[in-house]
Amino acid sequence: AEFLPQWRETCAQSTVSPPKLVDFDWRVDIASSSNVLSRMLVPTVFVEMTVQNETTEHREMAGTRNVQFELSKEALGSLVKSLGKIRDQLANIN
Repeated sequence: AEFLPQWRETCAQSTVSPPKLVDFDWRVDIASSSNVLSRMLVPTVFVEMTVQNETTEHREMAGTRNVQFELSKEALGSLVKSLGKIRDQLANIN
């Protein structure tokens, strides 16, 4: 018990945190695709996230970076389904 304060300080100094979501924005884009036989409207979701960089040292100020990606309707459905599974697993933790 006498070493508890020193142990806590040592652990706090060596803690590394993974990237953290700071901001999130999205929009739906409709791209038109055409050829001689047909014309299609193809919806995609454009996602932009601002992520705080992971820290390598305790109390280090981490910068941020933007991460951008596009998803098809099918890929978005798969992502939402996977996030639902994660949510359900977290809900089951005591």
